[in-house]
Amino acid sequence: MFSFEPLDHNIDSIRLLILLPLHAKEPTRNGTDIMDGDADEICCELEHRTLASKPTYEALSYTWGEKPASKLLRINGQPFVIRKNLYNALRNFRLPTQRALWVDALCINQADIQERNYQVSLMSYIYTRAQQVLVWLGHPPEPFTQKELENPEFRKYWSEANRIAIADHPYWSRRWVIQELVLAKEVKFHLGVRYFTWNEYTNMMGGVDYEIFRQRLDLIRAHQKQRHTDVHRLEVLLETFQDAQCTEKRDKIFGLLGLANDCVNDMIEIDYTIGYFDLYTKFRMTSTPLIHRLELTREVDRSARLIIFSQLVQKILDGAVEGDVRTATDSKVLRKFYIARGALAGEILYLGPTYNQRVSSWKANKIWKKALEDHYKDDPGLINLRKADIAYSRCILNWNQRYLKSIRKINTVTSYGYQQNADNEFLTTGDHGHTCEASEPRRFLGTQTLIGFVPPEARVGDLVYSFWECNLGVVLRKVGEDRWMIVGKADISTEKSIDTIQKRTYSDAMNYNLEKSKSSERETEWSRKRWEEGFKNMINLKLDIEVLQKLTS
Repeated sequence: MFSFEPLDHNIDSIRLLILLPLHAKEPTRNGTDIMDGDADEICCELEHRTLASKPTYEALSYTWGEKPASKLLRINGQPFVIRKNLYNALRNFRLPTQRALWVDALCINQADIQERNYQVSLMSYIYTRAQQVLVWLGHPPEPFTQKELENPEFRKYWSEANRIAIADHPYWSRRWVIQELVLAKEVKFHLGVRYFTWNEYTNMMGGVDYEIFRQRLDLIRAHQKQRHTDVHRLEVLLETFQDAQCTEKRDKIFGLLGLANDCVNDMIEIDYTIGYFDLYTKFRMTSTPLIHRLELTREVDRSARLIIFSQLVQKILDGAVEGDVRTATDSKVLRKFYIARGALAGEILYLGPTYNQRVSSWKANKIWKKALEDHYKDDPGLINLRKADIAYSRCILNWNQRYLKSIRKINTVTSYGYQQNADNEFLTTGDHGHTCEASEPRRFLGTQTLIGFVPPEARVGDLVYSFWECNLGVVLRKVGEDRWMIVGKADISTEKSIDTIQKRTYSDAMNYNLEKSKSSERETEWSRKRWEEGFKNMINLKLDIEVLQKLTS
């Protein structure tokens, strides 16, 4: 069986697959010849090339497939087993002359983790340097007619069955596709022996219902054109392509690093041995500020978006961070604090049934509805609140146990809320600590028609703060002049959380900083009151990485 010769990691180098033409006699390393194979046998060689030698090659982009390797080819005269989809692609791309290709499954020793880390870190460079990227979409389900084969213009008239096969291909859902296509100088999308280009796919797919396919290609095409803008910040890329799939969870991050303009300093290194919690900590949550949809000032943008970004990373890693063993040994990382900024959503007025009571007991629901009517009987927004309550009650039926457990208390004396001054002192909770009768999250009503679920340790009078563009809330309890202890994580109904906080008040709270309130002699009484209101509704959370992770899991 074929075995890989190690690459020289002292200089950037890659392997190239030299695809030999059909019926060629393949020279082996010892100078002897291999007998001609039949039409199904694929023969090739692997060559080591440094990037400094400026190799000329094409890069293959394809799906690995789920079925195990079962097809045989020969590399340097030795047998090597590959998966069927790659085998079909190599047969299709074989020419009368030799062809140099870069193929991840064959040019990287996948069993060598150190080499895999090194080569995957080069992939963005590899695809940038390729003459063109060849996309393999499999064989056509309906054979091409002789007319289609002879006349390139017939691409736009491919049969409906073939066009549907293209639109439905799992290739478009792959995460690595994004990097491979965005970085390519030229792309040819192959269905069997025929192909189409970026400029042809719109006309060719006319009349076929292919919304998902079209959206993905249009999005990738747009990112090609915006390659050097802030659209290619890692945070934006992760948000934009969060639904793209891959088998290895770490690749949900690694597959976009080559596109990210703000990852040039190796903030995150490709390492397939790293634990998920350690990978999460690598983000440091401190990338360059991004002015977003609200008119946030650059100074507070990072803190305003910290919670939603942390939540996004954990979602992308599909819960693996929460379940991972804490293997991080860098005490500086674990002791590093991050600042998140939130705005007051409301004060807890009433604590109702537990989650299980809410979804299983009609009596508990009647008690809850009576409480809602009693607390808001004179509120002009009562009708909308009733509608929101019904919608939220339907939404919570979809919660799983993992999500329910995330609405929990947070035991910490090092992380806390403040408005003006943070310090390194531990929080003194005194008699304000965690005591409760319930054992699971409870439904609550709050001021400003706020509804949701809070951890069992929450009390009437606690404050709930919300964060930028997410339904996550944090329950805080005042324990000092400028200190709020973190009681735990809350879920706030998205039906009301945006409406209950006036947009101007929310914006002022998120943008508030001490300099603005006293920066101008021309400050009007109106603006002074506005910033005072912003200060009153604003909270800063000083969070260590473990508390941040628990809040956003």
